[in-house]
Amino acid sequence: MATKYAQVSGDWSGNIWYDAESGGNLVTPPGATDDAVINAGIEVSLDAETSDISVNSCDIKGVLKYTNSASSSLIFDAGTSLIISGSLLVGTEATPIGATLSLEIKADSWTIDSGAEVKLYGSTKTCWTRLDGAVSSGASSITVWDATEWKVGDAIVLCTTNARGESEEFTISSISGNTIGLSSTTSYDHADGGYVLNISRNVKLSGDAGDLTNFREGNVLSNVEIYNFGTIEHSSGTSTSFLVDGCSFNFITKPLNPDYAYNLTVSNTILYKCDYIESITSDSTSYSCSFNNIFMCMRKSETLYTYCNLKQPSNSFYQNLYICDIKADVVLSVSTYGFVKGLNIWAVSTPWNKSIISSRGIYINGFNLYEWGSDSSSRIFDGDVLVANNATIGSGYTAPKAEWSLSNSGYKAVCLGYSSGWCNYYKYGEVCSSVFLSIAGRGGSGEALVFSPSDSSKWLYYGAETNALLYLFQNPSFPVNSGKTITLSFWVKVSTSGFDGDLQIAAEGCGINYSWTSVDLTGADSDWVQRSFTLGTTTDKGFVRLKIRAKDGATVSGDIYLDDFAITES
Repeated sequence: MATKYAQVSGDWSGNIWYDAESGGNLVTPPGATDDAVINAGIEVSLDAETSDISVNSCDIKGVLKYTNSASSSLIFDAGTSLIISGSLLVGTEATPIGATLSLEIKADSWTIDSGAEVKLYGSTKTCWTRLDGAVSSGASSITVWDATEWKVGDAIVLCTTNARGESEEFTISSISGNTIGLSSTTSYDHADGGYVLNISRNVKLSGDAGDLTNFREGNVLSNVEIYNFGTIEHSSGTSTSFLVDGCSFNFITKPLNPDYAYNLTVSNTILYKCDYIESITSDSTSYSCSFNNIFMCMRKSETLYTYCNLKQPSNSFYQNLYICDIKADVVLSVSTYGFVKGLNIWAVSTPWNKSIISSRGIYINGFNLYEWGSDSSSRIFDGDVLVANNATIGSGYTAPKAEWSLSNSGYKAVCLGYSSGWCNYYKYGEVCSSVFLSIAGRGGSGEALVFSPSDSSKWLYYGAETNALLYLFQNPSFPVNSGKTITLSFWVKVSTSGFDGDLQIAAEGCGINYSWTSVDLTGADSDWVQRSFTLGTTTDKGFVRLKIRAKDGATVSGDIYLDDFAITES
């Protein structure tokens, strides 16, 4: 075994290697038992190579690159260790690696030093599609909506459309248009429209279950498969972005684990057989991160802890999340007040007295849950109020449904019902059961939101002035914009017996600090009345949290009806 140094730029197999960092003797290119070092300032190309490369270790202090002009597909095996302090460049944004080529980079241990440049651009392909027609058990082929750039040898997953554990993985054995031959026959039925994932990419990083850290600002993973790692940690700075697009994270313990993340964008990405997802650290300096079109399917193990933990730094959002075939204590946890636009969960399982979603306040715009495999004593929600526009609770959920809509605006929200096993409400360590009752909305259609604070079994923890009845979020456009004046309006009515108490609202976030203010209920005992509040002007972009409560709870009686919330910017 020897250490060989690239002292001049050129092809990997060229006359560029020496037996010393400087000076020394010209030697043959590194082999399977050699340690390869690319000196700083030196650029080594893999384009001319026609055979796979294997070394004992590789230290990239300069540049190692592979372009769309390469002679052939390659496996670059860095052996025990790959260290990158310089640049690893595969394709470019303008010219990614074409579908006829492929590059797999393997190493038991990966180290990406601070300041290293890693930009990888694979071929664009349809990340996931849907079944065009039902598939019966024993089928040897499927037809899908769109198989653009899919090819023989790709690994695909038919996501369950029934119970948890019925997702199936295959290799494509043949393909003609959108009809795909499978490497083996299906073991389960799959309904028309079921999701099909393609987890193969023509640029692939492979590890040996070790961590992969220090993906930093300016780095890009575009249409790349990342396979068999421990924790993948992203750190990014304020000046440039870090992009993950069109990728698949396959058999990873903890993918998407940003640390002090700025300007991080993750889109059109699959998380397959990953154990634990923590999208963002709770550090207050993390911001401007977006997660769009993320598909999560199955886990590496059956360990029962939280599967997906979303933390919401300022100026960040989650959009179009798909979670299926997961067993966990909690499937989705939102640990700070957040917004999700488009949340789809199916075929998940939680143990007795656990919940599918746990939060400290979440607004969900578009929520679908079906084929819930949880114990019947478990809950869907656990935590602060969750509001969902266009909520659908499908088959598999047998407890009584509790839903409400803001009638004239077309919004629909999931409600919380303690007695049905739907949810518990936790606030500042106190446990409060939660029930929304249903009445006709102001327009006579849909339903209004009802507070019954006089009934201790239904909502309010008495004596706690900080106890909020309801958390609302800026709707319909998220997040709010900097320098905008925010106005809240809603309609309110009280029960015919009257309301003995003080209904109050407050708001905070994005520079707004609107302290608890009483709502004028004059006339509300005979008909609906509209009330409007100018909350203030935002100083930055992000989320405004609205709160409603009944102060002096111990003396409160009667019910409060609320409908048609509207929040505007001007």
